[in-house]
Amino acid sequence: MSKLVRKRSEKKVRLVRLAQRDIETLGLGQRFWSDLYHRSMTVSWPVFFGSAASLFVALNAVFGLLYSLGHEPIANAARNGPLAYFYFSIETLATVGYGDMHPQTNYGHLIATIEIFTGMSFLAVMTGLIFTRFSRPRARFVFANNPVIARHEGRQTLMIRMANARHDLISRANARLWIIRVEHTKEGEQLRRIHELKLDRSDHPIFIFSLEGRSVELLPNQGFVVPKGVMHCTRAPEKSIILMVETAAIVPTGDT
Repeated sequence: MSKLVRKRSEKKVRLVRLAQRDIETLGLGQRFWSDLYHRSMTVSWPVFFGSAASLFVALNAVFGLLYSLGHEPIANAARNGPLAYFYFSIETLATVGYGDMHPQTNYGHLIATIEIFTGMSFLAVMTGLIFTRFSRPRARFVFANNPVIARHEGRQTLMIRMANARHDLISRANARLWIIRVEHTKEGEQLRRIHELKLDRSDHPIFIFSLEGRSVELLPNQGFVVPKGVMHCTRAPEKSIILMVETAAIVPTGDT
């Protein structure tokens, strides 16, 4: 029993980043190759490109060493020293050939064939990863630092302020809210339970009214008086009817 406890204590604690919190995980393996795709998608851009560059250099060093093991497998390379095989490997791995160095033996053609296949696969994987990282939709919301409990519609209400950090419109926004509580079972065991909180309005058809960088949100059938001389434009989700009443002194610009 003491040996089992010692083994558990010797396990390394891994930190998992969740939003702005660090969570300690016990017993979670740290195998590098177990989820390489997830690591490639979650690391920062400097680490991603740094790892790709390191792998590129390592592959060329390996193939350059393989070329040097043969008897003059590459034309015009032996007289330029060992680095010539490394540079030829870079040209071959990137499927770029300048013509002054080329395979001239069966051994050289065999290694070049393997390297070309490796280079095409490496380029395809890198292209897919970079495109996927760029094309992932990322929502940007700004939340208030502290929630507020106050009376709303005659009852105590938990209110959380949030806003869209991008200057655009989110149509038909949906929201759900949960709370995590530490509870005890009848047997005395402590556990965390997730409870969903009922929102006053979980589905909201957003209607934005922009006034010189300021947005006014209007509910259906609600009006708003634009101050005189203020540039404004209207935006609304699909299937919305906007009724604007303007006086004869207003000259429309056609930009709305």
